[in-house]
Amino acid sequence: MTGRGFYQFSQNDATREELLKRLEFSSAMRKEIKGRKLPPEFEKEIKEAFLDKLVFAVNQPNREELNSIVKDEISSKVKDDYIELQEKILCDLMVPNAHKKHRNEIMYSFSLLMSIEY
Repeated sequence: MTGRGFYQFSQNDATREELLKRLEFSSAMRKEIKGRKLPPEFEKEIKEAFLDKLVFAVNQPNREELNSIVKDEISSKVKDDYIELQEKILCDLMVPNAHKKHRNEIMYSFSLLMSIEY
């Protein structure tokens, strides 16, 4: 496979059936299913729901490559207003309790993004 993209095994019926056969619950989960006397089709429904959501992102850029892509796109669209954009983002990040849970990650990503020289 070349290029960046996403792949879903569930799109191919033969692959999907093979994966359904190979997917297994942990022994603790099997014990819980048995203890709750859930119907036999429960296991298949859960596995199918899992495969419906399982998506592999292939050949995606790493953090540095992604930052470079974003920087290039910003510079092509913002140009002279880059400093103003930096200030606006910093002001948004400084709002008390906003982004509290992910503040360190946001600040790290922001500093990587802003390290570009124009």
